[in-house]
Amino acid sequence: ITAQVNARQRGKLTSAKAAHKSMNNGFTRFEHRGISSKIAEAWKWAAEARSSPDIKNGQPDVTIRRFVSALHVNGKDTFAWITVKNGKKRARIYSVELVNEEKLRETVDGVGDTTPFVLHRSFAEILEELAKPVNEDVSLENSIPQNSNAIKPGDEF
Repeated sequence: ITAQVNARQRGKLTSAKAAHKSMNNGFTRFEHRGISSKIAEAWKWAAEARSSPDIKNGQPDVTIRRFVSALHVNGKDTFAWITVKNGKKRARIYSVELVNEEKLRETVDGVGDTTPFVLHRSFAEILEELAKPVNEDVSLENSIPQNSNAIKPGDEF
C-alpha cells in the first residue's frame, strides 16, 4: 500500500492533540514529534494489524487500517501505531501514536472491542509480520503513482 501525507496531515501528526496520545502512553512531546517528522521511516517497516470499515464516522466505503512499526526511541523499545484512512481514491496516513509493548498488546489482544474487523492480527502475529524482510522489488516502482506526496519504501525526510 502507498499512503500519502499532505501538509494538512503533517500538521495533524505533530499537533498537540496528537502528541497527547503518545504522552498519555509515557512518551514526551519531543519523542512524538520526532517520530511524526520521520513517518516515512516508520511507515516503511510497518506491518498491518487491523482493518475495518469507518463506522465511527458513518463512512462504510472508507477503510480504517492500523499498522504497527517497531522502533527504538531514546533507549526504549517501542511501537508506532499508525492509522491510515483508505478512501476510494487514495490512502492517507491519518495519525501516529507511540505505544509501549504492554499498551500494544492490550490494544490488539484486548477484549471488549466490538468493531467488526476485516483483519485483526494478534500481538504475536504482528511480531511475526515485523520480522519478515521488506520486499523492495524495483519492478513495483512503476506501479506507484508519481505523486510528490506519496510515501514509498526508501523515502527519507
